[in-house]
Order: sequence, then C-alpha cells, then structure tokens
Amino acid sequence: MGYRRAVLREVVLVVGYAALLWLPGAAVGALLGLGRGRWSGWSLAALAPLLTYGIVTVCGPWMSRLGIAWQPGTAGLALLVVLAVAAVLRWPLRRWTAASRGRPEHAALPAWTMGGHVAVGLATVASGLFGGAVLLSAFGGLASIPQDWDAMLHANGIRYIAETGDSGVYGMYSVNTFASGGQVYYPNSYHLLATVMVDLTGATIPAVLNAHSMLMPLMLALMLVAVVRCFHGRVALAVFAALVSSMATAVPYDLIWRGPLLPFATGLVLSLGIVVALQTYLDRPSVLLAVALLLAGAGLLGLHPSMLFTAALFALPMLGQRWWQRPRRIGVELGLLVLTAVLGAALVLPHVAGALSTAPSVLAFTWPQEGTPAQALGEVFGFSTMQTYPQVWLVVFLVIGMGGFRSLGRLRWLPVAGFLFAALFVLSASYSTPWAQKLTSVWWNDKYRLAAAATIALLPVVAHGLVRTHDAVLHRLVLPVLHRLRGARRPGTSGAALVTLTAVWATVFLLADSGYAQRNIERTSQNYGHGPDATVSPAERKAFEVLQKLVKPDERVMNDRFDGSGWMYALSGVRPVAAHYSKTAVGDGPELLAGDFNHYDSRPDVQEAVARLHIRWVIVSSGFVRSDMSRQQGLVHLSQVRALDLVYDEGGVQIYQIARPAAPGAPPSSLPASAPGAEGSHRGPG
Repeated sequence: MGYRRAVLREVVLVVGYAALLWLPGAAVGALLGLGRGRWSGWSLAALAPLLTYGIVTVCGPWMSRLGIAWQPGTAGLALLVVLAVAAVLRWPLRRWTAASRGRPEHAALPAWTMGGHVAVGLATVASGLFGGAVLLSAFGGLASIPQDWDAMLHANGIRYIAETGDSGVYGMYSVNTFASGGQVYYPNSYHLLATVMVDLTGATIPAVLNAHSMLMPLMLALMLVAVVRCFHGRVALAVFAALVSSMATAVPYDLIWRGPLLPFATGLVLSLGIVVALQTYLDRPSVLLAVALLLAGAGLLGLHPSMLFTAALFALPMLGQRWWQRPRRIGVELGLLVLTAVLGAALVLPHVAGALSTAPSVLAFTWPQEGTPAQALGEVFGFSTMQTYPQVWLVVFLVIGMGGFRSLGRLRWLPVAGFLFAALFVLSASYSTPWAQKLTSVWWNDKYRLAAAATIALLPVVAHGLVRTHDAVLHRLVLPVLHRLRGARRPGTSGAALVTLTAVWATVFLLADSGYAQRNIERTSQNYGHGPDATVSPAERKAFEVLQKLVKPDERVMNDRFDGSGWMYALSGVRPVAAHYSKTAVGDGPELLAGDFNHYDSRPDVQEAVARLHIRWVIVSSGFVRSDMSRQQGLVHLSQVRALDLVYDEGGVQIYQIARPAAPGAPPSSLPASAPGAEGSHRGPG
C-alpha cells in the first residue's frame, strides 16, 4: 500500500506540474488568438509552457520592485491580471491586422484529416511518455538528488524564493553571496514556477526538479510537431518528428546529466517556439499576436539569456527563406519585429539589465578544447558528444533526409540552422583562438549546449529521412503487392500508409536498441548516484535532518564549498555558508574561513568573521562534486580545534558545535602541516 501511495504521489506531482506549465499559457495564448482557426491548437499547445514562463518573467521582477511577495496566491493574481488585460485587448484589437491578410502567402494551412491529427497526437504522447520513463529510470525515482554542479544552486534558489517571496533577478543567488554590493544576476523564471509547485504540493525540491525534467521530452515533441504544422509539413513528417525527438542523447539527456542545466534545457526544448510565434505573427500581423511573440521571447530570456541568441539562429534562416521568396515584405515585417522587440525589452528591463551585468564574466569563460575539428564534426553529426559510438540510425536517416533537401519545402531553413549550430560546436570543441571563444561565449563556450541546439534543428531532417523511406516502401513495395493481390481494383492508400508507417517505425525502433533507451538511461544516471561517495550521500541527508533540529533560524553552518553539504538548505532549510560550488562574490568572510577556519582558537579575524556570519555549527562530509577536489584547508583537522565540540559522527559525516568562544590571544591550535584533503577527501562522482 505504501508503494502504491508513493507512486500515486509521483504521478500527481508530474501531472500537476504539467497543468501548471500548460494551463496559464494556454489560457493567455487562446485570448491572444493563437488558437484561432481549425486545428491551430498545435501551436497553442506547444507555446503554452513558453507563454507561462513569459508571464512569470514579466511579472516576477516587477512584483519584487513593488514589494509583493512571490507566493501561489500572488502569482495566481498576477496571472488573472494578465488574463484580464488580454481579454480587454482582445475585442477591440482582434480585427486590427495588416492589409496583407488574406493574400496567397497567408493562405490557410493545408488540411490534416481527423485521423492525421489523432496519429500525430498519439505519437506526441507516446514520445513524451517514453522520454519521461527513460529519465525516471535514470533518476531511480523522483526523490533522487542530481549530484552535479548546477543542481545545488537551482535547489537552494527555489528554497530561498519559497521562504522569502523574493522574485527579484538578484535574489536567488544571494544564498551564496556575502560581499558588500555583491549582487549576482541569475535568470529565475524556472525557479519561480518551481517554487509555486513546491508550495502547492509540499513535495521535496529534488522531486520537483525531476518532475519538471520528465516533462521536457513532451515539450520537445510538441514543439517539433508545431513547427512541422506551422510550415505546412505532412502528417507523416510530424509523426516521425515527434517519435525521434526522445531518442537523441544530446537533448535533453546530456543537459540533464551534465549540470543539470535545467533552465537552459527547458529554454532549449522550447526555443523553436519563437519561430512558431514569429511565423504566426508575420502571417497574421496584429497587436494580440505581437503580445504572444513578446511573451515567448520574454519566456526564453527568463529561462536563460543565451536562449535569445539561440532563437535568433533559428529565426534568421527562417526569415531569410521567407524574405527570399517575398522580398517586398522585408521592410514592413522588419519594422514590425523591431517595434515588438523594443516594447518587449521595456517590459523585461530587470532581466535585460541583469543579463548585461554578467556579460564580462560570460565572455571571459572558456572550456578546454578536447578534440580535432574532424572529431568534432563526427560527434555533432553522429549525435554522440564525447561518446565512443554514434547513434547510427539517426545518422542514416539524417543522410537520407538531406538527400531530399528540396522536398523539405518551407522547412528548408531547419538544416541551415542545424549547420550553423554545428559550426559553432566545432569551434567550441576544437578551437582555442580568441575569436572562436568569443563566437561561442554566449553559450559559455560549452560544446554540449551547442550540440543540443544543433540536434534540435536536425531532428526534423532525420524525420524527413524516415518519411522518404516510408514513401519508398509504400509506393515501391506495399502498394504494388496489394495491387497484384487485388487485381484490377485499386487499393486504398490510407490504411496501407498507416501500416507502412507503423512497420517502418517499429523496425527502426528495434534496430536502434529500443530507441536508444538504455544508452540514454546510462548517460543520465551517471550523476544520480546514491552511494557513500556521491556528492550528497544518504549519510549526509541524515546529518541534515540532525542539523535541522540543532540549528536556530538565525544561525549558519560552516561547510566545505566543494562537497555536497550546501544541499542542506534545499533539503532541510538550514543555511550554510557555502550554498553553491561557485566562489563568485562570496565575500571576504567565507574566503577567509575556507582557508583558515581551523585557526579559530587564536585568530581574531577568523573569530570576527564567524561572529559576523552567525556561525555556530560546522559540518564536514565525504564525497566531492569533482573527483580532483579535496577538503578546503580551513576545515582539515577540526578535532584539534579546542573551541569545537564533536556532537555527531556517523557515516563519514561529522558535525561540530562552537561551544565556547576563543579567548583573545590564546595560543594557536597544534595543527600538523599537511596538504588539503587530509580529512575526509573521498572521491566524488567525477
């Protein structure tokens, strides 16, 4: 019975998060006219989560400036205000469209039959469920803690917002900063929405993070279907695009394994939404659809600033193809876009200013280049970043799809965008020149992010290869055989096409080791371990519960920056000194204590820093976020610090209490000379 209840709670959490993501955006999008016309709901369904994030991005920072706390109630009121404004604007503005409406280039979408819509819907749901199941299997359950670098900041940021209601763009990073004037911008739309989910359900923060991740395959499948539909693609192309979307390791699995880069990954799977909103707006120019485009752009900015550049690289080839075919529209449409962009920037000014403040550090960051250009090309077009073997069947159908480039029709801009991202991937993976680093700096010079963006653009081309294969099998094999069997009577094609599509997909799915499920499970699960050497081990989680009973609300816990102890805030509400692995703007106090806390007995400056930060407890534990990291020098040999009393020692975790202040001028503690890491320097997951 307990197991069934646990499963039911997890199902309710995932379904509830889906409702939170889709319903607000869908309601606003419908009022703005995205659902107008028969079967135009695909665009609305795909854009709904992005519009929800757009609402959060616009409302959150301004609510903070007005002194309104971010809570489910106030967030709901903000949504009602947005809905009311959209409803008020809808009636007088719904007919205000450009004079070009109704011209041939703005003709209605080609008909999909009812059966076609049902087939696309089933494929989309199946792909979302398959990808979600792969991720759940990799997690080992929703309660599992992601063990890599970025996860701690995401989790602690959500806890901070839930406790304080601070929805400002500099708020959530303050859990890790103590420097005077040390504000650090971090895009917080992902965290604001997650906070609502935490408050509404009472679920643990790791469970909320993982529940959201499980919905990413569905978001991606829906977005690819919407792109195919928006650009007049066939039903078969939409079906195959939805099905292949959950197979490629680069997205979302690499981005959830590595980091996890949760806001970035969310923005990336939704990034093609800007193209859908843009195409819809330019085909039917109106104030209402301009607002929809504005909210879509705001949602991408609030998830991650680099998403605007990603969206631009998708949009530029699309606009190039559009304007090449209709050059007379360039001036008018360019003016519409500039005006919308200016108005949008004004609405999200706090995020724009914050993003600009981080530009110098982003431009200066670089990853080491680990391969040659030839290796990089093989990785990006083999869908196999830093893996031994390519995803062969995706490569096969990518080649077949590119062979039919011209028959992509209005989607010919997609492989162009894919090649642009592939070129940037090659630069980030194999070139160390300053110009290469500057070109890729928007994406933190990170080849994994660029590989994921390239993959999203290339997946519809893979689907096109499957469509061409399906057509060849249908017309050269299936229909001729049926014709011979039925004699002169012409065989119907609908049923034969459906059977052929199913057979082609089933064959590819099996040949690809059940959709590369095990490969993607193994990839993602690398940073979801539960053993004693994990960054956050079961022993540490137990120690956090002990700290929860010991530590008073106004006290902090001294901890090592590079082990998993910073998770204590997200998991138990206890505030650590180091709430993230990064040392950006942490301040002089934490820096001093990281190197010299164990001289507390005799150093007045250490004692002053401890008092100023309200530290009364210390924790050290095993397991580090990187295998080459070890205990910070100031936290070694704590057993020899006379002012500390050991109050807990289990499973490699020790908790000390500063039981008595050190006497001024006391002799230094007898600390033997040793390298950092002499105490508890166990290897992390690497």
